[in-house]
Amino acid sequence: MGKKAEVKQKAKKRFFTLKVKMLIVAIVPAVVAMAAAMVVGALSLKGKISDQEMQTLVKYFAILTIILIVLVTISIRLTLWGFVNSLNRTIKVLDSAAEGNLTVMAQPKDTARKDETGTLARHTNAVIKSLAKVIAKVGSTSDVIVAASEKLDKMTDQTSNASDDVARSMSD
Repeated sequence: MGKKAEVKQKAKKRFFTLKVKMLIVAIVPAVVAMAAAMVVGALSLKGKISDQEMQTLVKYFAILTIILIVLVTISIRLTLWGFVNSLNRTIKVLDSAAEGNLTVMAQPKDTARKDETGTLARHTNAVIKSLAKVIAKVGSTSDVIVAASEKLDKMTDQTSNASDDVARSMSD
């Protein structure tokens, strides 16, 4: 398997894992609420509990469901907050790099993440390092070209002077 295929496979696994986590977080409260409703319904149909006991159970299950929904909402919010903050920090690094500052790097807390934002931060650092190397090579190559150009300019002057000397000696 090639490197690109391997990277794609890993990305698919990470994305699938994230989807499963989000699905679990979204479904758990609904499943609990449905199970509670079924239990209460089944018990009330069989005449095992009185109306007052059923109302008490419904209240408890409603409170439990609300608590679960609040906890899931907080969990989702914290997860998304982590993603968004990491992405915003990486975007700032990319903005600085786009303006020509190739000394910036993504923060270690972003590159240490094991999710897509961590991958993005690590690849951002790799791209910036690579660009800095390319620019350094271009700079050293341009120095060589400038030196060769100056040498060629001197040789042109010497050739011109020699030509002038030959022309003067022939005219004498």
